[in-house]
Amino acid sequence: IKIEIKFNYIKIKCIIIIIIMSIVDKIIKNRTYFKSYFSNFNKILGIKIFDVTLRDGLQSIPLNEEPNFTFENKLKLLNHINEEYSPNDIELGSIVSPKILPILKDSMKLYDYHSQNYNNGYILIPSKNRLKTGINNGVTNFSFITSVSNSFQEINTKRSVEQNKNELIEMMYEIFSNEKIINPSIK
Repeated sequence: IKIEIKFNYIKIKCIIIIIIMSIVDKIIKNRTYFKSYFSNFNKILGIKIFDVTLRDGLQSIPLNEEPNFTFENKLKLLNHINEEYSPNDIELGSIVSPKILPILKDSMKLYDYHSQNYNNGYILIPSKNRLKTGINNGVTNFSFITSVSNSFQEINTKRSVEQNKNELIEMMYEIFSNEKIINPSIK
């Protein structure tokens, strides 16, 4: 009986993978299908697409390739993402030191550009000090670094999970008590 159950479980898993692969194949072949399929699929399941290409994708680019990603190229990429994939929300960058991640130095400029036509742009805020910078520059949509892993948290924020949780509470208070922010949105 145990072997039968394992076999059925594996068979079900394989069927699910085949279904997903066929959907991905159709998406790749037909972008219009992608938009309509995912639009309906998202509504039915309540799934929202949150694109992080302009933050997570760009921050992994090797330093020697960064000069290829000018502000104008980032604008082209942003417009391409919006036109081709219509994400529900999009992370446009992060307020970090240009010494740490020089490729994200123009995140606020991207946020300002995007905010002229859309209200779904977010900026990743790594700390309370950077939150104040964001608020002073008109950011109203925030995303934050969180994890249940101490090692991940310490590598990315130089704080433990507990320290980060306490700072997040302080940042939430800052956002919701700030008169400059009328309708905050948080991811």
